[in-house]
Amino acid sequence: MRLPLTGEVFQDTILTRQQKRKLERMQKKEESKLKKVLKKFSLPVSFDNNTVTAYGPFGYFEAFKKSIGLTQIINSTLNVKRHHNCYYSTSELIDFFIDSISVGLFRFYHMDGLQSDPGYKMLKNFRGGKVPDESTVRYLLSQLTDENILELQKINQSLLSLKASMEKPREVWLDLDDTVITVFGS
Repeated sequence: MRLPLTGEVFQDTILTRQQKRKLERMQKKEESKLKKVLKKFSLPVSFDNNTVTAYGPFGYFEAFKKSIGLTQIINSTLNVKRHHNCYYSTSELIDFFIDSISVGLFRFYHMDGLQSDPGYKMLKNFRGGKVPDESTVRYLLSQLTDENILELQKINQSLLSLKASMEKPREVWLDLDDTVITVFGS
């Protein structure tokens, strides 16, 4: 019998104690490998006015994105036709869009708040120290085609499969109850 890999779902599969231990050991090895990768990315943050970000633990999020290779995943999957003289690459703009959403800046106008954040500028290290403008992100999004949307879905699937490969298997219980309770009164 083949052992299920991390992230795979097997219905009606009962593992022996030895198989469970083997799975746990494999998962601990994967976890230690991930910790070694994360140690390589030290956060260049000190607490002074030039490097502190207004968005708390953003540095950890940035280190996580680097450790999983988010920029490489975007570069290898997403192909948007752009002018030859564009200042920012597609992956930089998508990464900026992800950053702004992750810190709670959901409206385009609010994304400009990252331009004045010294900690964000230092962590991202944009070319020329200039953070993209929200209008640049708007223009990129307006240039996306149906094929690009499918490519974004592929990026999402690859990130989900990467997440599933790093997690331990889970058990899910479904409690199906067909009774209906009617409550009367005010």
